[in-house]
Amino acid sequence: MYSQKLLLEFYNPSHVGVIKGATGKGKTVSKIDGGIMKIYLLVEKNVIKDVAFQAFGSVPAIALCSAASRLILGKGIEDASKITSKEVLSELGGTLPSNKKHVASQLDETLVAALKSVSK
Repeated sequence: MYSQKLLLEFYNPSHVGVIKGATGKGKTVSKIDGGIMKIYLLVEKNVIKDVAFQAFGSVPAIALCSAASRLILGKGIEDASKITSKEVLSELGGTLPSNKKHVASQLDETLVAALKSVSK
């Protein structure tokens, strides 16, 4: 059902939590299953210095948020905005079952919301 890489990310997520004083925040609620994703960013001089997430939902939601957090950390806003769920899924070894594909779209929406909200 899920790749070994995705399961490993789920069992050992990185960047779980909240950043107090975050300069960017994104939150989405899935219309399909009610899952919630929140991404918090701390950006200094246009570089993502810290990232944290909270995901209340399925195995892929936690794994995708964790992997995305690692991928955007240390990047500039413009470079981070080019990272999509397709790239994150590639990092995790593949695709999602058809009944979980909406989670990838939700990740994209949450990342965009967090990046767009960054205080300048």
